[in-house]
Amino acid sequence: VSPENTKNLTFYANVMIQASSKIPEGIICYFSSYKLLEEYFYLWNISNNNSQGKEYSLFNHILNDRLIFVEDLHNKNIGEQLTNYMLSCDSGRGGILFLSARNSLAELCSGRLKGHYSKALIFLGFPLETRINNNSKLDVKLKMLSTLHGVSQEEYILYDVFSLINRVICESIIDFNDRKLLLFLDEKIL
Repeated sequence: VSPENTKNLTFYANVMIQASSKIPEGIICYFSSYKLLEEYFYLWNISNNNSQGKEYSLFNHILNDRLIFVEDLHNKNIGEQLTNYMLSCDSGRGGILFLSARNSLAELCSGRLKGHYSKALIFLGFPLETRINNNSKLDVKLKMLSTLHGVSQEEYILYDVFSLINRVICESIIDFNDRKLLLFLDEKIL
């Protein structure tokens, strides 16, 4: 890990520790990709010595305040994971749900995690669609948008990112009195 990535990793870890200790009930943390989620979780799980010589990882700090739920790309029963997260929030213990913004668990959560299930929404990195060249359906759509409306690939990618973020935020808000913390953290702007 480069020194720059270590700085970002530490910053993100501190944000998660502070959020877990201060924010009641449910926190949903969206990673820009499943690959980034796996990489950060591997590095966050490596223990560091504190001043008393005890080993602590990010997860040790968070588990003091709430339970951790992590999207597993190979998990066939993602509904059970979501149910357990909701039960943890309902019981008063609270939880942090870590997931990729573009995977099946994020789609399953769509519209279900309102109110106390999502008191904070944290985005680590902007979920840019990076599979443009490997998606023939998307290629056809981009050609049509370019031909008919003059929309470039870059413009569509930005539209797609903000459309996804907007959908996630709107689906988590119950009414005008529902209060949320929204954090957008991206290493390019740290």
